[in-house]
Amino acid sequence: MIEVKCPLCEADVEVPDVDGHYECPECKDVFEYEGLKPKSTRPLTNFIILFFVIWGSAMILGLLGFGEWGGTGGT
Repeated sequence: MIEVKCPLCEADVEVPDVDGHYECPECKDVFEYEGLKPKSTRPLTNFIILFFVIWGSAMILGLLGFGEWGGTGGT
């Protein structure tokens, strides 16, 4: 069970941590509870994808010979 506030009268109401409609024992209002949402891992996923895109691009450019900065030398 988890304790939430009634959206109408703000009384503390104990409900199971399951999505559903519940009735407040104080004001008899029916409200919807959507359960606890897990933390998003989206920022970490985006970072990992970006890392591999940059790393993969560097590897491909290295294989194509763009990694050699030959230049003319100084002499």
